[in-house]
Amino acid sequence: MSHTQYALHCTHTVCVQCKVTTTTYPNLSVVVRYNHTHLPDESCAKILEIRKLLKRKSTAEAGPIDCIVEEAYNNANRQSSSTDLLTNFPLLHIMKNTLQRHRRKNRPPVPHTIEQLPFPLPDTYYKTTNGESFLLYDGLLAGTRSLIFSSYGDIVHLSQQEH
Repeated sequence: MSHTQYALHCTHTVCVQCKVTTTTYPNLSVVVRYNHTHLPDESCAKILEIRKLLKRKSTAEAGPIDCIVEEAYNNANRQSSSTDLLTNFPLLHIMKNTLQRHRRKNRPPVPHTIEQLPFPLPDTYYKTTNGESFLLYDGLLAGTRSLIFSSYGDIVHLSQQEH
């Protein structure tokens, strides 16, 4: 008898106003934990979307978490026609801590010495946010691991110089 293995993909949602959680499994069964303690509110859905976007940004972008969270908070403040969105928004320090933890789980740690760098380097260390590579060389020079960084534009600029 042949056994086929399937990758399990579950969705997990958490309400921002109470403890209720729902988990949807691949067999379409849904498990709900706790009960809602409030009336339906469309701001909850917006906050969940903002939180998902922030988690994606925290791993994709190298900028400081503080800036990412404060930018999202200011955007929500400008776009919100009512105060419901802001009153249900998690506190800034909680969002910053959550995103820091998420970034640590999903990105390699920042190396402190060249020996701590993995070989070959992951894309996060040598690609710009536009996906352009700026690592020219990663290898041994005179018996020591050496890294040479430069963008394509910099090399073109250097080649056009007279001196």
